[in-house]
Amino acid sequence: MDNQLNQNTTSSESLPHDQAYQEIQSQRDLAIQIMNKMGQGLCIIDANGKFEYANPALGKMLGYSPFELVTKRPETIIYAGGMQVEEIFQERSGEEGFTLEVELNTRENQKVFALLTSVPFWQKDVWLGTIAVFTDVTKRRISENLLRKNQEALRSLVNIAASTDLGTMEKIEALLFVGCKIFGYQVGIVSRVNNETSTIFAAFNTEGWKITIGEAYPLKETICNQVLNEAAPVEKIDLRTLNLYFPFNPTVQIGAYFGMPLTVDGQIFGTLSFYSVQTKSESLPPSDDDLLQLMARWVATEIEREFYFEKLQMNSQEIKEKNEELLKRGDQALEASRLKSEFLATMSHEIRTPMNAVIGMTELLLDTDLNEEQLEYAQTVKDSANLLLGLINDILDFSKIEAGKVVLEHLPFDLTAVVESAVEMFAQKAREKGLAIMSFISPALPKELIGDPLRISQILINLIGNAIKFTESGEIIIAVEGKKIDEQYEIRFAIRDTGVGIPDKAKHLLFQPFTQADGSTTRKYGGTGLGLAISRKLVELMGGSIRFVSQERLGSTFSFTVRLNSTGFEAPVLTFLDGVNVLVLEDHPFQAEILGRYITAWGGKPVLAHSIQEAEHRIAVQKELGKQFEIALIDYSLPGDLTGVDFIKNVRQHETYQEMVLVLLSAYDFDRLEEIAINAGADLYMEKPVKQAAFSKLLTDGLVGEIKRKKTAPLQTNRTNENSSPDQRIKANGYHLLLAEDDVTNQRLAKIQLQKLGYQVDTADDGTQVLDAVLADPKQYDLILMDCQMPVMDGFEATRLIREALISSRHHVPIIAMTANAMQGDRETCLRAGMDDYVSKPIQLDQLNQVIQRWIGLPGGQDNEKYQSNTSQSYGQLILRLDILNGIKSLQNDDEPHLLEELVTTYLRDVDQNLTTIQVELLNKNYKELAHLFHRMKGSSANLGAVALINLLNEMEDYANQQNGDWLNQNLGKLYTEIETFKEALKKEIKK
Repeated sequence: MDNQLNQNTTSSESLPHDQAYQEIQSQRDLAIQIMNKMGQGLCIIDANGKFEYANPALGKMLGYSPFELVTKRPETIIYAGGMQVEEIFQERSGEEGFTLEVELNTRENQKVFALLTSVPFWQKDVWLGTIAVFTDVTKRRISENLLRKNQEALRSLVNIAASTDLGTMEKIEALLFVGCKIFGYQVGIVSRVNNETSTIFAAFNTEGWKITIGEAYPLKETICNQVLNEAAPVEKIDLRTLNLYFPFNPTVQIGAYFGMPLTVDGQIFGTLSFYSVQTKSESLPPSDDDLLQLMARWVATEIEREFYFEKLQMNSQEIKEKNEELLKRGDQALEASRLKSEFLATMSHEIRTPMNAVIGMTELLLDTDLNEEQLEYAQTVKDSANLLLGLINDILDFSKIEAGKVVLEHLPFDLTAVVESAVEMFAQKAREKGLAIMSFISPALPKELIGDPLRISQILINLIGNAIKFTESGEIIIAVEGKKIDEQYEIRFAIRDTGVGIPDKAKHLLFQPFTQADGSTTRKYGGTGLGLAISRKLVELMGGSIRFVSQERLGSTFSFTVRLNSTGFEAPVLTFLDGVNVLVLEDHPFQAEILGRYITAWGGKPVLAHSIQEAEHRIAVQKELGKQFEIALIDYSLPGDLTGVDFIKNVRQHETYQEMVLVLLSAYDFDRLEEIAINAGADLYMEKPVKQAAFSKLLTDGLVGEIKRKKTAPLQTNRTNENSSPDQRIKANGYHLLLAEDDVTNQRLAKIQLQKLGYQVDTADDGTQVLDAVLADPKQYDLILMDCQMPVMDGFEATRLIREALISSRHHVPIIAMTANAMQGDRETCLRAGMDDYVSKPIQLDQLNQVIQRWIGLPGGQDNEKYQSNTSQSYGQLILRLDILNGIKSLQNDDEPHLLEELVTTYLRDVDQNLTTIQVELLNKNYKELAHLFHRMKGSSANLGAVALINLLNEMEDYANQQNGDWLNQNLGKLYTEIETFKEALKKEIKK
C-alpha cells in the first residue's frame, strides 16, 4: 500500500516537470527556427570552445553546410588579428557582449570580412557558451581599401609634384614607380612617338633590366601603336595570344598592359604605359582608370613645362653670357690658381708615364744576370726612381685636391685591415732602424665601416712614414678608437713617436704646402713638404680634423678624426678569455699596454712586466695566491744580458709551470724563429707588429692547449711568401704541364702565370681533350692543372677516367684541381674524385708555384693546407681586390704589354653574353646549365679581383642547384647591379 502510494505520488509530481520540459523544448525549437531564417550568420559556441550550432546563413557565407561547419574548430575559421579565438569566446561576467571585426576563412580559402557581435549565454548562474552573430562587411572593407589605396596614390603624386629636390625626369621616374606599385605591374614607360618609331623617354622597372633612355623601336612592333588613337585608358589583362615581347628584353613575353596616350600642347606626344610579365586574372577597378588619366595629365604638364623652360633658357642665353663676362673678371685670380693646379697635375702625369717605364725596365734589368757592381747601380736607379715617383705622386695629389677633382669613395671596408696593412708596410723599415712599432684598434669598433679606405690608408702611410723618418730610437704607436654619433662613427687615429719633435718656431708652418720644419730638415730627410698638407685636405674632405702635440727631442703625436658611416652590422666584442690570467713580459711600456688593452677587451686579466726579474716576481706572487698564469707572452728582446728565450727555458725547468702556455714575440724577421721558439720550449710564436685577428687566434689556440699536448708545430703569423726567384724558374724549366680550363680569360691568365714560373704549358678546353692528350702519351706531362667545371666532360669525370686508364701501367700523373669554390670540404671533394690537391680562384702566383713544386718534387714545394686561411678569408662587401689586379699587372712584359686590359675586355664581352644566356636558361628552367654558368662567371670574376659579385654568384649557383627559379628571378636584378658596379670598378682601374 505504501509502495503504491509512493508510486502514485511520484507519478503525480512528474506531470509539471514534463510540461516544463516540453515548454522549454518548444521555445528552443522556435528559437532554432528563428535563427535558421536569419539573414545574418549565427553560431553557438559551447563552454569548451566548439561549435554547437551554426545557421544556414553562416554556412552559405563560408561555403559549408551547417552540419559540416559544426565539425570544424572555430580557430580554423575565425581570425581576429592579434587576438586569440579562445579569448573571444571565453567566460565573461554579466550579460554584456562586445563587437569586433574579424576575418573568416571560406571552404575555398578565401577571406570574408565580418562584424562579429558576441553575447555570453547563461542559464541561471551557469555559463553555457557564446552566441556569435556575423554580419558580412567584405564589400565595405574592399571599398575602404580601394579608397585608402587611391588616397595613398594621390598623396604620393602630390609629394612628387611638390618636390623641389627632383628634376622633371626624376619626378616622372618616381611617378612610374608609384604606378607600378599601385597597379601591380613590373615595368612603367613613358614613350615618345615620332613617325614610325617609339622612343623611350623615361622608364622604371622592378626586374633589374637595363632600359636605355633614348633607344628607339619600330612603332608597329609595340602595343603603343594600338592605344594612340584611344582617348581613355586601355587595359589588356592577357596578351599571350598576341606574342608581344619587350623590345628591350626580347626573351620575355608581355603578359598584361595598362596605359593611354599622352597629349602635350594639343599634340600626341606618346604613351604612358605599364607592363606586366604575367597575365592578370581580373581587370583593375574603374578608379584606377581615373588615376591613370590623372597621371597622364600630370606627366604631359611636366613635359610641357620642361619644353617651355628649355625655350626660356635659350632666350636667356644672351643675358647669361653677359653675366658670365662680368663674373669672369672677378674670377681671374681664382682661375689663375686653378690653371696652376691643373698644370701641376698635367706635368706630374706626364712625368709619371716615363717614370713608370724607368721603374719597370729597371725591375726587368734586375731580373737578369748582373755582376755585383751592375746590380748595385741598377738597384740605385730603381730606388731613386721610386723616390722621385713618390714626390711626383705627392704633387699630383695636392694639385688634384687644389683643383677640386678629388672624389671620395664610399665603400664598405675592414678598418682593422686598412690600419694593420699600413703598419705592416713599415715593419721592415722599423726593424732596420731598431724601432718598435705596434698598433691598437679598439675591438669595440665595428668590423666594417663605409668610407674611402684608400684615402685613409694614404693618410696613415704619410703619418707613419714621417714617424719612422724622424725617429732614430724608441717606438711608434698607432692607436685607433672611436665613438658613435647618431648614425655615424667618429674614428680617431693617433700616431705617436719618440722622434726629434718639432721646434715651437716651426709648428705654424707644419701644414703649409711645400714647407717643412726648416731647411735642414729637407736636406737631411728629403721630401716635398706636401704630405701633411695633403693629409689635412683629405681629412677635411672626410668631415674630420687633424692636429698634433710635439716637444722637441721628445717626440710627437699626430692625430686625426674622420666621420664614417656604419654598414649596420656591429659584431659583438669577443670575450673569449673570460677571466684568464695572462702575463705580458714586454720592455716597451706602450707596447705592453697595447697587449694588455687587447687582453682586457677580450675578457682576460693581463699582468704587465717590463723585465725578467719583474716577471719572475709576478709569477711568484701568483703562486703564493694558489694561482698561476694560463698564458705568458714573452718578448724576445729584453733589457739586460738575458733574452725572452732564456726566460722560456728557465720557466720550462720548473715542473709547476709545465701547463703554462708560453708565447714568444719577436720584432725581428728571423728566418730561424720557428726553430728557436720550438727549441726553447715555446708553444706558440708571433712576429711583431702584432695584428688583432692573429693575436686573438693565438690566444684562442693557447687556451685550447692542443698545440702543446699534441706536439704540433707552433702557430706562425705575419709571414709572407716571395714570388718565384730566378733560381726557381730555372728549376721549373723542362717540366711539361697540361692546363685544362674552358674559360678563355682564365685559361690565358693561368698560362701566362705558369710560363712566368718557367714551365712549358699545353692547354685543353674540356675534359675530353685532357683525356685524349693523356691517353696518347701518359708520360708526356709532369702535372695536370684541372678546372672542375667544364663543358662536355668536367674535371671530376676526366680525373676518374684517367685514373682508371692508367691503373694497369702504375703511372701516376699529379692532378691539381682549380676551382672557384673555396669552402671547407671542397678539398676533400677533389681528393675523393682522384685529384691530388687543389688551388682556389683567384689563383695566387706564389701559391700556385708552391703547390706545383710540391707535387713534381722541386725544392720549396709546400702543402697547400697553409693557404686555406688565405683562400677563405673574408673581404666583407669589397667590390674589387686591387692586389689581384696588381698581380696580373706584374705578369705584363714585352710579349704581353697590355695583358690586364685585354683580359678585362674579354671578360666584359663574355659577361654580357652570359647574362643573355642566363635569361634564356632561366625561362627554360635549365638549372643545370645555370649552375654551370654561375660557376664559370664566379671563376673568371674572381681572377679579376671581384669580391661582392663572387658572394652573390656563389648564392645563385647554390639556388640553381636547388632548382629555385623564384629566388633566381627575384635576384636577377641584383646580379645586373653587382655586375655593372664591378665593371665600372674595372674600367676605372684600367683608366688609371
